[in-house]
Amino acid sequence: MRRLGLRIAGSVALALVFLSPPGQRLERDYGLASLYWLRGPVAVPPEAIVIALDQRSVNWLQFNAADFARVSDILPSCLTPHARDALSRARNISDMPRGVHACLTGELTRRGATLIGFDILLQVETPDDAALAEAIRSAGNVLLYERIRTDVEQTDDPGTLVLP
Repeated sequence: MRRLGLRIAGSVALALVFLSPPGQRLERDYGLASLYWLRGPVAVPPEAIVIALDQRSVNWLQFNAADFARVSDILPSCLTPHARDALSRARNISDMPRGVHACLTGELTRRGATLIGFDILLQVETPDDAALAEAIRSAGNVLLYERIRTDVEQTDDPGTLVLP
């Protein structure tokens, strides 16, 4: 009986730690890594589509930006004018115009994707923000993960996730 009491007390103490702002930061920063370490990664469900936007994506988009109609039926009509112009200046994945994400969201929704997840860093406002917000709003099945910047002022507020 004493062991059960210790386990319950330990569980309550741990729950209180993780409910505090420092505990939430600890869980956010190390929780998923700890989970993978303990049990390994979970297999991706067969219906999931994983799309990697990486440096090769930027290079391909830049290479074909002059004539998207030659390589795609979708890109010429779905990319915003700003996204087309910005692709010529993109040097890496962080320079990828948000119009590309808006186009991708719209096309995945049109093809029946049940869930679309983005883990991207949106640091400054761009002209394509409205297009991305509209694509997310009309899709209705998009998840955005927001990680609070730790190089700025730390507060006790864990932050907010604002969906358009």
